[in-house]
Amino acid sequence: MRNTFSALTALALIIGASAPARALQNIEALPAPVQNANAPAASLCLTLEQALNLSAQRDPAIAIASAREKEADAELENARSLFRPQVSAFARTGAGNAGLVNSVLQNQFGLSASQRVVDFGDAKFARNAARFDLAAATFDTTQTRLSVARDTGIAYLDILEIRDRMAATDQRVSFFNRQLRSTDILLSQGGATRTERANVAARLAQAEAAKLELQFELRRATTQVEIDTGRKPNICAEQDNVRSLSVSTAALSDKEGVLAIALDRNPNIRALRNRALGEEARQKRERANRFPIVDIVGISALSSVNSIDDLRQQNRIGVDISVPLYSGNAQKARNQRASARFDAADGRVREVERQLTEETSITFDRVGYLRTLVVQRDEVALQNRLRFEAAQIEFDAGTRNLQDFIEARLEYEQAQLSAIQAQYDLSRQQLQLLTLTSSLPIDEL
Repeated sequence: MRNTFSALTALALIIGASAPARALQNIEALPAPVQNANAPAASLCLTLEQALNLSAQRDPAIAIASAREKEADAELENARSLFRPQVSAFARTGAGNAGLVNSVLQNQFGLSASQRVVDFGDAKFARNAARFDLAAATFDTTQTRLSVARDTGIAYLDILEIRDRMAATDQRVSFFNRQLRSTDILLSQGGATRTERANVAARLAQAEAAKLELQFELRRATTQVEIDTGRKPNICAEQDNVRSLSVSTAALSDKEGVLAIALDRNPNIRALRNRALGEEARQKRERANRFPIVDIVGISALSSVNSIDDLRQQNRIGVDISVPLYSGNAQKARNQRASARFDAADGRVREVERQLTEETSITFDRVGYLRTLVVQRDEVALQNRLRFEAAQIEFDAGTRNLQDFIEARLEYEQAQLSAIQAQYDLSRQQLQLLTLTSSLPIDEL
C-alpha cells in the first residue's frame, strides 16, 4: 500500500510541477474560468498595435526629441536670415573730428540697414548645414519612437508569457494543496510516511514561492505597459498578437531586400547620414571664410555737435567689404576642426551601417530559424502527446511500468514548454526585425 501510494505521489508531483496551461489542456479537464460581468469586452482589449502607438505618443523621450527638432528648425531660420535685410537702431556719443583739440562732443542716433550681396557661399553652406541638422533631428525623433514602442512591445509579450506561466503555477498550487490534504488523511491512517508528507509540503511551498515571483514579474510588466500606454492593459489573446506580428513580417521575406530596407529606412542611419552632410557643409563654410563678404549698407541718422537742439539729418549709403587677412592661425585651426568633425561623422555612419547590417542579418536568419523551429516543436509536442496517451492506456492496463509512464509524461510536458518558448522567441525577433527596418505599425513613421 505504501509503495503504491509513494509511486502515485511521485507521478502526481512530476505532472503538477512542470505542466503549463497549454500542456494541461490535452491531459486533464480543467474547469472553465468564471466570467466577470464587469470585465471589458474582448473587442475593447488592448492590442499590440494599439500599445505600440500609444507608447510612441506618450513617452517623455518623444517630447525631448521633439524639442531638439524645434531647436534645429530655429537654427535653420537663423541661417536663412544671413541673406535677409538687417535693420538696427543705434545711438552714439563721443568726441568729434577735432575732439583731441577742442573737445567737441558729437551725438548721433538713427537707423542702419544692410543687405548681404556676395559671400562666396557662406550663407548657403550655413543653410545647408542647418537643413541637414533639422533632418537628423527629425529622424532622431522617429528612432526614439521606434525604440520606445519596441520596449513596450517586449513588455506586452512578457505579460502574455507570464500569464501562461501563472496559469500553470496556479494549477500546481491547487494540485499540491489537494495532494497535501490527501497525504494528511493517509498519514493519520498509517498509509503514508512523514517523509512523503514533507516532500509534498516542500513541493507546495516551491509552487507558492514560484507564484509569488511570477506575480511580481507580472506586476512589473503590467506597470510598464500601463505607464507607457496610459491604459490599464486588458491584453488581447496571444493568438491575435502573434498573428499581427506574422502578418507584419510577411513582406520581409528576402534577406537582401530586408538589408536594403534597413540601410535605407532605418532612422538612426538616416540621422547619422544627415549629420555627416551637415558637418561637410560646415567644412565648406569654414573654407569659404577666407573670401570677402560684401554688404550694401545704408545709414540714416540725426546728428548734433555739443547741443542736442542742433540736429541735422545725415544719410550714408555704400558698400562694406570684409575679408580676413591674418588671424593667428585661427582660421586654419577652424578648418582642421571642421574637417575632423566631418571625418568622425562619416566614420560613424560606416560603423553603424556595419552594425545594422550585422544585426539585421542575424535577426532575419533567427526569424527564419525560429519559424521552422516552431513547426518542428509543434510536431514534436503532437507526437509526444500521442505517445503519452498510448503510455497512459498501457499503464492503466498494467503493461507499462510507472517509470516509463513518468518519462513519457515528462517528455510531453517538455515538448509543450519548448513549443511555447519557441513561439515567444519568434514573436520577439519579429518585433526586433520590424524595428530595425522601421516597419513597426506606428502611425506617422
